[in-house]
Amino acid sequence: MSFRVEILDLGSAAPPRMHPDFGRRIPIHAFAIESPTGIVLVDTGLGEPEPALDRMYQPERRSLATALSENRLALERVKTILLSHMHFDHVGGITQSGGIPIHVQRSELEAARREPRYTLLSRFSDPALQYVQHDGDAQFLEGIRVITTPGHTPGHQSVAIDTPAGLILLACQAAYVLEEWADPSFEHPAGAASAWNHERYRESLNKLRALNPIEVRFSHDRRIWRTGS
Repeated sequence: MSFRVEILDLGSAAPPRMHPDFGRRIPIHAFAIESPTGIVLVDTGLGEPEPALDRMYQPERRSLATALSENRLALERVKTILLSHMHFDHVGGITQSGGIPIHVQRSELEAARREPRYTLLSRFSDPALQYVQHDGDAQFLEGIRVITTPGHTPGHQSVAIDTPAGLILLACQAAYVLEEWADPSFEHPAGAASAWNHERYRESLNKLRALNPIEVRFSHDRRIWRTGS
């Protein structure tokens, strides 16, 4: 099966003073995987305004419809949503899902339910949202796999896409910036250095490197790592 993989620019946020990345705006990406049967959306950005979070993070929002249109894709063709994890800047747009299945690791959904400030309450308590829970790595579609990569959060997952040229990897936030991927000794203050579980973060990165991708894309870094770069 052939795929087209696009990065979706869904805006940016300015972390508050207590955040390790205070002082710069952080890009917020989702990803669209176009296949003959429709679009798989990986993460959904900030979504609708949230007054308390907006005061803290000063976001600049871009809609899913706009970001998809820029890549000659239509929101109506989205058939499935994969969530890397459930932090607010990744799940905000699922309110637009309209009954589309939302795939997430069971451990991630459980973490969100346990911790009141983990994510936006409405993003997991709304009975209209159709969550499909996974326990570990899974073949999602022919040519697309979800890979469990805990560390940033308990149930973070990345996405591997088989193409004729080789494996494209959506690391999402398993690596915060390109340098964390390219250099095993590098730890970004907002990445490995402040992860939910530092050891598992490093283990997950090594698990992904062992897949030998030709290309890696990230949730909060505009750059793309490619073999030989």
